[in-house]
Amino acid sequence: MNIVVYGTGGVGGYFGTRLAQAGNNVTFIARGQHLKAIKKNGLQLKSINGDYLLKPVNATDSISEVKNIDLILICVKTWQLKETAQTIKPFLNENTLVISLLNGCENHSILSSVIDKKHVLGGLCKVVSFIEKPGVINHVAYEPTIVF
Repeated sequence: MNIVVYGTGGVGGYFGTRLAQAGNNVTFIARGQHLKAIKKNGLQLKSINGDYLLKPVNATDSISEVKNIDLILICVKTWQLKETAQTIKPFLNENTLVISLLNGCENHSILSSVIDKKHVLGGLCKVVSFIEKPGVINHVAYEPTIVF
């Protein structure tokens, strides 16, 4: 499966790394020092469920570099959701699914106001993780779960 993780923070970094570890082709959208560290050193996941170093990593700051996307996990802050939807819209193919994994009860509606609702699945996740330092995600609590 060709997956894009849009927002490589605690949530996107954790779930994207585990999806890549399971054999999926994952591209991470990141920025700044975090992106530089990921490209240079890989994406390191420290976890109560076992550590993992993903290297090499498909990482970029532009979704335009990714082709044939099956799934986009939106893992940005809620206030960035509408802008993110506008950014990804031109890169959706007929079968691309979009799931938001962020706080907010209006996420599905916000995404559907920009993207055809046939692409949008409501989603939520449970995990306590954060960027410890650029290129390092630390998962410290809860059994990670995605519901959609």
